[in-house]
Amino acid sequence: MSSYRTPIRSRKRGREESDTGFRPNRANPQELLGYRIKKDITFLADPRVNPVVTEDINYVAMSVSRESHEEESVSAILNCILETALSIPIKVAHLATLMMRAALKAPLLAERGVEILQSKLVFSLEQYDYYQAKIVFRLLICLSRIYESEGVEPIFTKFLDRLGEQTAPSTFGDQLLKIVLIDIPYYCVASKHPEKVALVEDWIQRCASYVELRKPLLHQVRNPFSNSEEYTEEELDLLYRQLVLEKDNGLQFSYLPRPWEAFESDLAKVSPVISKSFEWSTSVSEEQLKSPSFRPFVEIFHTSEIRTTPETLNIASSVFRDVTVDIINHLEYNRMEAAQILTDLDVYFTYKTFALRGTPIGELPKLDAEESRWKVEDIITEAIFSELLTSKSAFKPVYYHSLLTECCRVAPKILAPTFGRIIRFVFNISENLPMGTFEKFINWFSHHLSNFNFFWKWQEWVSNIELEDFHPKKVFMRETISKELELSYWSRIRDSLPEPLHQLMAPEAPKPEIPYEDESHPLHANFKEVTNHLRIHKPIEVISSALKSVEENPTSEISGVRFLMACAYSLGSKSLSHASNTFEKHLDVIKHFSRESLLTEMETIDVLFSCWRLQPSTAVIWLSKMLNYSIVSITSVFRWLLDQKDSSIWAKSWTWFLMHMSLEKMDARLETVNSDNENLKELIRESKEEKDTVLNLLFTELPKRKSEYESVPWIPHWIQLIQNNLESVYGQISE
Repeated sequence: MSSYRTPIRSRKRGREESDTGFRPNRANPQELLGYRIKKDITFLADPRVNPVVTEDINYVAMSVSRESHEEESVSAILNCILETALSIPIKVAHLATLMMRAALKAPLLAERGVEILQSKLVFSLEQYDYYQAKIVFRLLICLSRIYESEGVEPIFTKFLDRLGEQTAPSTFGDQLLKIVLIDIPYYCVASKHPEKVALVEDWIQRCASYVELRKPLLHQVRNPFSNSEEYTEEELDLLYRQLVLEKDNGLQFSYLPRPWEAFESDLAKVSPVISKSFEWSTSVSEEQLKSPSFRPFVEIFHTSEIRTTPETLNIASSVFRDVTVDIINHLEYNRMEAAQILTDLDVYFTYKTFALRGTPIGELPKLDAEESRWKVEDIITEAIFSELLTSKSAFKPVYYHSLLTECCRVAPKILAPTFGRIIRFVFNISENLPMGTFEKFINWFSHHLSNFNFFWKWQEWVSNIELEDFHPKKVFMRETISKELELSYWSRIRDSLPEPLHQLMAPEAPKPEIPYEDESHPLHANFKEVTNHLRIHKPIEVISSALKSVEENPTSEISGVRFLMACAYSLGSKSLSHASNTFEKHLDVIKHFSRESLLTEMETIDVLFSCWRLQPSTAVIWLSKMLNYSIVSITSVFRWLLDQKDSSIWAKSWTWFLMHMSLEKMDARLETVNSDNENLKELIRESKEEKDTVLNLLFTELPKRKSEYESVPWIPHWIQLIQNNLESVYGQISE
């Protein structure tokens, strides 16, 4: 007897009515057709499918039009078009052209499409889904050729009316302004309105009053590549000024795609669509009227001798950045596809907008004067790094790390030189970098090297080994190597470095150092006794007695809590999971001794870092777990850190990570317990008191440490950067 569940089936199929018979399911032809159309729409204009865009649009339009005669099918197709536009916004113009071309044989698609998109636009605004509103509005704009009379002009007017009602900068106002400004270029290339230039000029002028409201707050914007308070361009303010300048240049936007131009004769035969009046009068919530957050317009290649990205005041820089960031942030569920779309970005813009992919920097001066010097690889990497280095990034840093890695795998010969230029640029200005950028960049750099066999031209930087120990360039190299050691074997990293840089590594492979494990140690017998007590869960009284005998030992000068924690760390030293298990199994005993006082908490931390002297980053991870279990308090972490006599800790990445991690836990804890529940009021009060204590401690003690180490080269620099970073997050609250 055979069964379809067994690895090998009989060739003979049983009867269908038999219990043991098997007949494979045949897919519904309609489902297969729907799947194929969805796939065709998703991959529309993709160079991997058909390099001739007009042929691809024509082919998919024919398939879509055949299935667009029933309401249900039309709704499914329109949903697919909208999903594709939201995930891959660079295809909005191509998707709009597809709808218009298909409407030649299926008018229902255009009629229902405009109706559904207008409803989606209102719904998005009411739900404060500004990204969806921006893309839906752009799709409506690109459908302008099939409107009977007025199309999107009343929508622009309504947006500007609502914007004019704002009396102070707000999240709502900023997002509405962004939708209007960034979609104006698409209106200029898509609309056939006879007075579109005059309309656009009026719209830009109507934005001026709100832009002026924002100006007094722009001093908050910080340049991620400078630790000074110099002004840097803010994204929205820059976009407005770019449009004002573009108005004087004729509003051409020659780089934006116009796929509908290949179908002008066909589109003239499409039945015009009457656009319904746009109704949106919903009041704005208090949350949306709060002060907005401002984002700097981050540039990396602006200092190059040959400009490979658009000039700052050229609106092309904002248009490219907008669509690139949207792809980064809305294709996060498939970073491989995101990387592919990004590396093919030039295909979706007008031909010859960019220089040929992979053109070396040295070859750009040889191009004809009218040829573009813009490099698409520079534009996409600059956009990804702008997201990575911005303090309020949409995702965790590892997403941007993996996306950059994937881009490099898709087009290594093109992107590897670009990455090299970015790394050298950041290394050369490391003396001027703020703490956040410095830390994020070395985290990315080490992670990136781990994905490419740790290969880097370290020989270029060997001469920097002669710099002072805490010079930013030397710290950059040492901390990158330290991060690499967390990602691979000590010998593997050592072999990847030139011999002069070996001195920046630990002298041997890191491992926990617990002296009592040595049988020759005078306290080895006590160590075995206490460890066994923990292992078999002896009562606290028995463990206290054993620790007391250690303290009374004339050859010992160690406190009971230090000895106990050394035993606990020994039990959990094999791995992080062993550490977690140890804390969970012996939590009552450990907390009984560690939380006796602030001093015992600091001793608990001190023993941890003594055990992991050669790999303090591991100790930080352990400490993170200990904070979760409340084995020590956040206050004790900073007390211990400020009490350290070794000035070098302020120039170590593990110190910065320890501070960030502890402060994030402090803020998260306060948010978690922030409730009106009467039972939580005491916990809220304690959390607020701890936050005030920690911040006052830092703002009081850091300036003292800076003065104390004034004679040590570069140490005051690192302490100042830490203080600046704290002030940017919490403000100057020292009292």
